[in-house]
Amino acid sequence: TDSPALSGFKRESIVFNGVGGAEVSGTIYDPWTQQTASRTQSWGTVTANFLRVAAEKTRTDLPGGGFATHTVTHTYDTTYGQETTTQDAIAGSTTCTRTTYAHNTTAWLIDFKAATELDNTACATAATPATTVSIQRFSYDNQAYGVAPTKGDMTLLQRLYSFDASNNPLFETKSSTTYDTAGR
Repeated sequence: TDSPALSGFKRESIVFNGVGGAEVSGTIYDPWTQQTASRTQSWGTVTANFLRVAAEKTRTDLPGGGFATHTVTHTYDTTYGQETTTQDAIAGSTTCTRTTYAHNTTAWLIDFKAATELDNTACATAATPATTVSIQRFSYDNQAYGVAPTKGDMTLLQRLYSFDASNNPLFETKSSTTYDTAGR
C-alpha cells in the first residue's frame, strides 16, 4: 500500500503515438519524502512531510529500436526541503548543479539562493576548476555575498570568470540592482 505521504505523487507518464499507437517516450518518477512533524490524536497520528521528485528516468524510443535514456537525480536538505543538487545524465554526459541558500530564519526568509554552480561531473565527485562550467553568486539587500537577506531584494549577481593561480574562483558583476524604499 502507498504511504499517505505519497498521496497524489505521479509515478509514471507515457506518451503514445496516437490512440493505440506505439510508445514514444515514458518517464518514471521516484519520490523523496522527509517527515517534518507529527501529532498524535485520540484517533491516530498524523504527519507532515516534504514530497519531492528524487529522480526522473526518461526513456525515448529510437527509430532503429531500443531506447535512449535520460536520468535527472535530485537531492534536498531535510530542514527546508530545498534542492541542493541536480545531476543530469544523458548519453554518457553527466552534469551536476549545486545550489546553496542564504537563510534568515528570524525573518522567515528561507528560499533565497546564495550560489549555483554547474559542473561537468557527477554530484558525488568534488568539483575542480577543470570541471567547473559556471558559478553564480547572489547578494541581497546591499550586503556582501553570503550574508543572509533582511528584506530579500537581490542587489548583486556575480558570475565566475576565471580561477587564480591557487584555483580560487574569481567573480565579476553580472548585474546590480537598486531598489527604492517600497522595494521597486
